[in-house]
Amino acid sequence: MKVETHWHFYGRCGVSISSIRYPGNPDSELMHYHDFHELVIVREGTGRHLYPGGSCPLGKGNFFVVRPGSPHGYADCRNFELVNVLFFPELLLFSWEKAEADPGISRLLDSVPSPDGSSAPGAPPCLNAGAFDTIRPLLLAMKRERLEKKSDFELAMNANFLQLLLNLSRTVLGSKPARPAGEPRLNRLIGFLKTNYPDPRLQISGIAAENNMTLKTMERLFRKYTGVSPAAYLSGLRLEHAAELLKSPECSITETAFRCGFSNLAYFSRVFRQKYGLSPREYRHNSNALPPAAPRA
Repeated sequence: MKVETHWHFYGRCGVSISSIRYPGNPDSELMHYHDFHELVIVREGTGRHLYPGGSCPLGKGNFFVVRPGSPHGYADCRNFELVNVLFFPELLLFSWEKAEADPGISRLLDSVPSPDGSSAPGAPPCLNAGAFDTIRPLLLAMKRERLEKKSDFELAMNANFLQLLLNLSRTVLGSKPARPAGEPRLNRLIGFLKTNYPDPRLQISGIAAENNMTLKTMERLFRKYTGVSPAAYLSGLRLEHAAELLKSPECSITETAFRCGFSNLAYFSRVFRQKYGLSPREYRHNSNALPPAAPRA
């Protein structure tokens, strides 16, 4: 079994971040374990988490912690991308003992499989669309700090990690995640897109003009706080709704496309496959094997 050690990633920081994509289907990743804690967040796609004695399905927004020495791996991966936050509690710049006592974090840690397989987790918690929007800037900031390594990057990494833990804790407990002090204009734009995304006439340039900003400013705003362009964010909202509708046999694929703002069926099928690794028809056929969707914000 592969053993991973990552002491060289950290220095005195105690926390690092990486991302990994599993395009294989139905190839499995080799079972492995490591000497650090690993917070795993599913960024895209679907797959299965393997652990001693069983497995569980994973989809976008699922998150869980893997303890040191716990064998695990992944299988049945379809457009599967993970964000891994790796940490050593004893090296963190804040008290892990106090953080671990938080009810949400404690519940998250209690749900992980034991290294010997004597206890198995239930379905991992899942971030809804709004909660995922909230943590994305934190993940991007951690990645940027790790790459740039400014003089205060260790403090910045720990601060972002602590805010991330708070948001995940509140998701586990069912309360509203704390949104970092952000950009009011962005919140207004996101609210507009979430309300109006089914309208196929929406134009990003028109939305920018109606909000008294240039298209370049709007692009910069979205990329800074969400990591994607406004057009990609809008497409993501439409595709997430489409994936929900496809789980119901009452709604045809053509009707699904039109109800989600796609006026061209061929384009809908192409972008849906790019996001989920399956055509809309294949996704519907396999929907019973997918984890239940999280409620929208």
